[in-house]
Amino acid sequence: MKLTTQIGQVKTAYLIGGGLIIGFSVMALVSFSQAMVPYVTVKQARGGTYCQVTARVLHASRRYDSANKATVFEVVDEHGDRMRIRYGRTLPANFDEVEQVSIKGRFDDEVFAADEVLTK
Repeated sequence: MKLTTQIGQVKTAYLIGGGLIIGFSVMALVSFSQAMVPYVTVKQARGGTYCQVTARVLHASRRYDSANKATVFEVVDEHGDRMRIRYGRTLPANFDEVEQVSIKGRFDDEVFAADEVLTK
């Protein structure tokens, strides 16, 4: 009788351990897949999916949109396609000194709503 109880406890421990391993594996996979954001062109970004675009900043176009409490500026990619960016956070400190930026976000209406701006 004692042997069956010990075997049952071992099986339970293996089931709990296996469940934890599977759970952590799924969490790691989901986290990893969310970190992978595809690089696309300006034209492809207009599709509306979450993506990342690398383009040259048109510094003269930069202004503050007080209605949306965001900085708005334009970029142009290597194909000559332009896109307006809206960014509601503080721009990187060296933004004015760089030519290119990498922007993560989603095209929304007539503007790319960025949630991250990285300088290159």
